[in-house]
Amino acid sequence: MMRAFTWMAGAILASGCGAAVALTPQDFAFGVPVVTSKDAAVYRIALPLSVYQNTVRDDLGDLRLFNSQNEAVPYSLLRPKPAAQARAGAATLPLFPLRGSSRVVIDGVRLTIDSAGSAVNLQTQRESGINIAVNQYILDGRGFEAAVSALRLVWPETASDYSGRLRIEVSDDLGSWVTLVVGAPIANLHANGQSLVENRVAIPPTRTKFWRISWLGPSPMFELTSVLAEPADGPAESVRATLDITGVPDPADPDAYLFDTGAHLPVSRVNLSLPETNMVNGIELSSRRAPPNPWRTVAYAGFYRIKTHEGEQQNAPIDISIDRDRYWRAKITRGGARGSLRCGCT
Repeated sequence: MMRAFTWMAGAILASGCGAAVALTPQDFAFGVPVVTSKDAAVYRIALPLSVYQNTVRDDLGDLRLFNSQNEAVPYSLLRPKPAAQARAGAATLPLFPLRGSSRVVIDGVRLTIDSAGSAVNLQTQRESGINIAVNQYILDGRGFEAAVSALRLVWPETASDYSGRLRIEVSDDLGSWVTLVVGAPIANLHANGQSLVENRVAIPPTRTKFWRISWLGPSPMFELTSVLAEPADGPAESVRATLDITGVPDPADPDAYLFDTGAHLPVSRVNLSLPETNMVNGIELSSRRAPPNPWRTVAYAGFYRIKTHEGEQQNAPIDISIDRDRYWRAKITRGGARGSLRCGCT
């Protein structure tokens, strides 16, 4: 049985409506239909992006829910909790490099690897020769009890410059593999005394025995020294909506661009699209609730857009603590952008 409800959001139109007057959907300037699939005592619904864009109050105080008989029904808002900027408890996973066209082979008789208190024979069949680049790594995750929300790659401080992508796969038997991340951007770039390092790959919370990370295209000249697994805060990744905004030059600062989200959205992830390829910029991201308010620094981050023989490479979005400010500013602190910047918020 399908039951229709109407989610009403927006400014109240009837000026005479007060606390003692029963509101109806006609008293509101905006409404979104919500359809449920079966009978239940309680329903849980994700707020669509259009609700945030059409409400007037940033606390969503002008939101009401009506049933199909235009009767107001009680509801409560469940807001996401701010995520901690620094995650504790990351652990190093045992790391095994694979060179050239080598593949993993399991032999249940001889034991060649013993990690996290349990053993498995992990051998490689590889082509002959020395100085063959490492193009894959196997990670032993059996000793990590929590679900993993990100992998952080570590390489030597003296590692050469690199920009590329890698694939992440998981397995419970080292035989069949499931792709988790198709092509995560990785970068180790240096110019004019500045550095831009992209070495963290966010993933849906996952618990598995073995991980495999593979370079897409040419491998870097350096080898990984370790890989850290970051534990997940919860069992599942929140569903995210994305909003793309084109920035306009800040009349008060030639090195800054302004963005108006048009709503007080709970932004938890931000990315910038640079106007041209082969650009590397250091950016200071700031936000504010309204134009009269001062800018508040949200994050300092590096953003890049580079064209290689493997295709165009771009940095991944950055995670921030939940920010509900409507107005945003991106100030270039190093490098230079020509044209207009685009901001993506999720």
